[in-house]
Amino acid sequence: QSQKQWNDAANLLESYLEKRTISVEGHLILSRIYGQLGRGKESLEQVQTAVSQDFSSVAANSTLMLMMHGIYSQGGLSHLSSEQIKSMLVPIKRVLNLEPSNLTANRLLAIYESFWIVRLGDQVNSPGMAEGVKKAHIEALTKIYNEVVQTCEYLIFRDPRDVKNIVMLAKAHYLYSRAITDDQQRKQLRTEAEKVFKQAIEKAPDSVELVVEYGNFLRSTGKKGQDEKLLQNMIEQNSGEVKYQAMVKLSDLYARQGQLQQATELLEKMLEEFKDKQQSKIMLAELFSRMKEYSKSLDMFRQLRETEDSEYLLTRHIETLLDMGQEEQSQALLDSQMKQEYPDSV
Repeated sequence: QSQKQWNDAANLLESYLEKRTISVEGHLILSRIYGQLGRGKESLEQVQTAVSQDFSSVAANSTLMLMMHGIYSQGGLSHLSSEQIKSMLVPIKRVLNLEPSNLTANRLLAIYESFWIVRLGDQVNSPGMAEGVKKAHIEALTKIYNEVVQTCEYLIFRDPRDVKNIVMLAKAHYLYSRAITDDQQRKQLRTEAEKVFKQAIEKAPDSVELVVEYGNFLRSTGKKGQDEKLLQNMIEQNSGEVKYQAMVKLSDLYARQGQLQQATELLEKMLEEFKDKQQSKIMLAELFSRMKEYSKSLDMFRQLRETEDSEYLLTRHIETLLDMGQEEQSQALLDSQMKQEYPDSV
């Protein structure tokens, strides 16, 4: 539909809701229309109104749950405050009270309660906390951990092939181990987490995502270098897309560790074997830029734009010219692009 049609639909429904203010379905429809019009704040307000009119509405609570998750995901879930996590858990638990078998709500419960374990763990381990308060926090922490484990086990039962559920279970053991102070219990939990990871890899040996998560776990528990070895083994033992994705993850690992030369060599090797992969070309161009080898980076962005141009590639092309001090060339490129897109305004 056109913008005008969406606006007309919004005006019509707004008039209807002025006369009949209590209408859960009407507010949900208006929310979707506002979403099509890019009116995100008003779209969320309509869903919140729908929930307030019927707290037992599965449709309203599910929509609010998914919308809030979408908003929080944009900013990165690891950066959520305690208050944001608690606010997210409200619609999730409402949906589960109404539909206990709802898989999406169960997954989100495990995700957000895992973040809650981290926040409570930070509080438990902060200095100066009174013993009584600390004990209450640990009890709450243990309860949430048990809920996450139970939820993950249910999700694995419902869909044994979904690796993400297994990863969440292993992470729950590890996150709880970080939050507690008992050394023996911490060791047991980390042993259990590793056991879960290994069992999962036996079931899905071709899952690059799973190997990366296992490698992250090993690194975080002091076993440095194991993540690199896992990916190297995967590259040696596989071919095709699995090998390619393992190489992508290994080059990213090298780059994050500051091993830029190793990352560069691996990406160049990838381009020899997988010539048409745009992702590795972009990674190499960005890596050259990070190494201040701007001429190589510029050549890569030019080549990329010749085969598959985008706003991102144009922007990086211009930024690389600016990094090289070529302001006139960058301005000329921008002007040329503006003339192509808006011939009547230049």
